[in-house]
Amino acid sequence: WGVVLRNIILLDCSISGNDYVGGLAGQIWWNSHVHNTQFNGEVSGNDYVGALVGENDQGDITGSYVLGSVSGRYYIGGVVGENYYGIVSDCYSTCTVSGTGSVGGLVGLNSNYGEILRSHSQGDTVATSYRVGGIVGLNWNECVVAYSISSGSVVGNSCLLYTSDAADEEDSVDLG
Repeated sequence: WGVVLRNIILLDCSISGNDYVGGLAGQIWWNSHVHNTQFNGEVSGNDYVGALVGENDQGDITGSYVLGSVSGRYYIGGVVGENYYGIVSDCYSTCTVSGTGSVGGLVGLNSNYGEILRSHSQGDTVATSYRVGGIVGLNWNECVVAYSISSGSVVGNSCLLYTSDAADEEDSVDLG
């Protein structure tokens, strides 16, 4: 809790695991901060897999850049697998992201008041089943996606943002 990870660069990495897998951290919790980080490599796992963080639980990830590939089953994201009550802002991903369902170019599952702000996904996003999007795979329970863009291709049973429960998508676009 309350961890600060700042100004970290990880190059040519290959990371694999089961659940909650990330290039930088499997999980960050309440009041934790990831700022100005870079990750270049491959991350793979089962569920809750992200190039930087597997699950962001009430923390924030800002000003970070990821390049490479991320793969798994459910809740797979170019930056973070699940963003739960957290903030992802000013991030950029060129990752190829693939999974079964709830797969997003930036975030796989944005849940419970999670926010994605001023971020860009340029990599391709592929799901073999459902809930796939260039920005977020599943946006659930009062979440916000604003001023974000996706310019990679999206393949699967997809839409820009899969939403439910009064989510708010403001000035965000999928160009893929």
